[in-house]
Amino acid sequence: MLVGRTVIYGGALYVRRLFAVYISLVGGSFCLAASDAQDLFDLSFEELLNVKITTGSLTDFVAKHSPSAITTIQREQIELSAARNIAGVLEEHVPGMMLMTHTAGDKIGIRGLIAAENYKLLLLVNGVNVTNNVYEGAMMELDQWELGDIERIEVVRGPGSVTYGSGAIAGVINIITKSAREVSGVSEWSVSYVPEYHGKGFSFQAAKQLGSWSSYFFGSVRESDGLQNPDYFQLRPDAASDIRYVGKRPTDVKGPQPYLGDTLDEPQVKLHLDLDDGRNFRVWARYTESGQSHTFTTYSAFSDKDGNLVSDTPTRKRSIRNFVVSPEYESELNDKWGLTLRASLDAQEYIRYDFRNVDWPEDHPNNIRDYAFSQERLVASALFDYDDGESLKVATGFEYNRTGVHAPWGKNSDHIWVREGLHLVSDADTSIYLQYPDASRRPSLDALEEVGGGLDFDTFTQLSEVTYDLRTGARIVYAHRLDFPEISDTMFAPRLSWIADFSEESTLRISAQRSLRMMPLRAQYLFDKYDRSESMSGRDHESLDSLEVAFTKLVSDSFLLDVNAFYNDSDTVGYTGQDLQFLGDLQLWGVELQGRFQWGNTELIVNHSYIDLLDMAMNPELKTGENRNNISFSDYFYYTGGDVPILLESYGSGLNNWSNNSTRLIVTSKFLDDRLIVRLSARMNWDYEGSYDEIEMYQRAYDTFDTSSLDADDLVAFERQRTEFERERGFLDAEDAYQSDVHFNASLSYRWDLKQSSELVASLFVENLFGEEKRYHVSTGSSNYYPSRPVFVEEPTSVGLRVSVRYR
Repeated sequence: MLVGRTVIYGGALYVRRLFAVYISLVGGSFCLAASDAQDLFDLSFEELLNVKITTGSLTDFVAKHSPSAITTIQREQIELSAARNIAGVLEEHVPGMMLMTHTAGDKIGIRGLIAAENYKLLLLVNGVNVTNNVYEGAMMELDQWELGDIERIEVVRGPGSVTYGSGAIAGVINIITKSAREVSGVSEWSVSYVPEYHGKGFSFQAAKQLGSWSSYFFGSVRESDGLQNPDYFQLRPDAASDIRYVGKRPTDVKGPQPYLGDTLDEPQVKLHLDLDDGRNFRVWARYTESGQSHTFTTYSAFSDKDGNLVSDTPTRKRSIRNFVVSPEYESELNDKWGLTLRASLDAQEYIRYDFRNVDWPEDHPNNIRDYAFSQERLVASALFDYDDGESLKVATGFEYNRTGVHAPWGKNSDHIWVREGLHLVSDADTSIYLQYPDASRRPSLDALEEVGGGLDFDTFTQLSEVTYDLRTGARIVYAHRLDFPEISDTMFAPRLSWIADFSEESTLRISAQRSLRMMPLRAQYLFDKYDRSESMSGRDHESLDSLEVAFTKLVSDSFLLDVNAFYNDSDTVGYTGQDLQFLGDLQLWGVELQGRFQWGNTELIVNHSYIDLLDMAMNPELKTGENRNNISFSDYFYYTGGDVPILLESYGSGLNNWSNNSTRLIVTSKFLDDRLIVRLSARMNWDYEGSYDEIEMYQRAYDTFDTSSLDADDLVAFERQRTEFERERGFLDAEDAYQSDVHFNASLSYRWDLKQSSELVASLFVENLFGEEKRYHVSTGSSNYYPSRPVFVEEPTSVGLRVSVRYR
């Protein structure tokens, strides 16, 4: 990106009460067992190739015929993972996926695309889009530490707009929960403890037959004080010592804020209910809340109006809540035609707290900064499917989407605040955030956009998919999605795929497609209202054209090989808070290799990803010396701040925030009639070529600077800047950062049979088995006379324990 200048709340509470009643009704009447469905973890490789995939297409495809590159993470793999949340589980399994941190939460990158907001990928739950289209993009669920309700996670590696619409540029993450249809006669109580993060949790799940209806319920509470006294590394030339860890320098008044501590001491909560009539109707509802600190700063050091130093209170935290309900009806109209009707309503609340005004409580509106809003989204769709039973399958339908941006749950319109250069508030006279203009971090009076009670946007969509089997044994799949948004140009995303089985063991897939991304609603609204310039006509969406070739081969009963090669050409677009801009053309290619091996009770999964930047051509109109991009330093022209600005010019040929090579390895072994399961995973990232390019770019700028034009005072200032830069570089070099990283996780799980068809399962998890891991911060490019953006937190070795009692 370019770096520059109420009813629902009550409904959510009601649903929570219903869940509580449900627990009391079913909790004492039956207890948990494993799913009746066959565990996919135990299927043979040949059977796995023919498992149906529900993500990435309008119709189901068996895994080897999916037009999209899909990574599927099964329930047992999730249960055995030592990763603390969904984002970490993805990092373990998805080839080449990068997981970075940020002050607002974890950021996920797939196939070279990552941003300071997760707006280049979509997040789904059971196929329902829960991405926040206003701010932060894919964030719901990703920081949840409790994963016991998840049946599997399907990840589209690469574009997916043809099925899911705007935003699926980098990929699609579909969290598929356990369902009433697939789980029966089951209950489980579970407790967990992670001492390093002062975290503990409790969960309960149960499934019961209620007449002709099947039901499944899950509830959990997890709380964490976070990692105390964390090691946040950040360069700081004015530091009076050689220590570069935030809050640990001699001049720091306060210590570092906790890492991953709960916002306002409110725990993570997850509630899920699924009902199925066993024929053609299903409805599920879900509520989650979370919020954790992800900051690289010290505790606040403020004094109140009486001059008393305020007790340690973290700043810059977010609170997110989400409620979604989705009914679905399927009907076979006749032996060839079918109809699926689906609706979903999801409501999200996002609030960012920044405790700067100590005369008010931490959760007071005066300690909210920039973002306090809810997003409500109603989606209704009708999909017809046709199968002639021989060679032709067709799915076609329509979708209606209405998205609203309003005040936080239970608040009137005066509590809405969304920032995008301008401050979107109700109005200047009544906004709660403008009542104390002398308070810190209040909206600027000269940069207001009044939105009254909020904003509402409509989108109409037509979507289709056609599969035709050729006589040669190959098949052609054509699909498209046509969106008609109220506040942007029409969006057309097509895909054409050719899929051929050379034998029962070998399949080749070739796909070409285009995906599009609209700006976040806060930016798209302002652009539509004020800035529809001719220069951006037809280009107000980010686009990605992709070509992918994939080959899958069952080499033997114990060896499965999958190879994906892709080429991406992307026109990147960003909004500076003032105008929509075409940022540049990005071209890259990559290859993903994955093998799965089995020897008796041992399975090995290994994958490797290589990505190479072919070209990053920044828009020449932006190369004025005032604009910078966070994609690559290979095309750059920017004057830094400082007493003597230096010119950062193009350097290197890599992607920022990315390692060119990435390898994942997972070994799972079962012993003692599968009672004991041992798992070891390794992640290896190396060749952060594009990230370290910034350091070399600074070095060259200083080495080639023409000092002959400087007067005596400026020459002294320049030499001071250079000395400070080289000193800071030395500290970074000593950390061996942005070079190579190898990290190991491990788990040990043992199951005891108890009386009355029950069992106890104890699991021990170790994260970062052989030492701390550098979790890098997403860099948007440095603007000072030294590189201030190479920042990371050192995540330590962490041991966790989970004990579950399961009943059949």
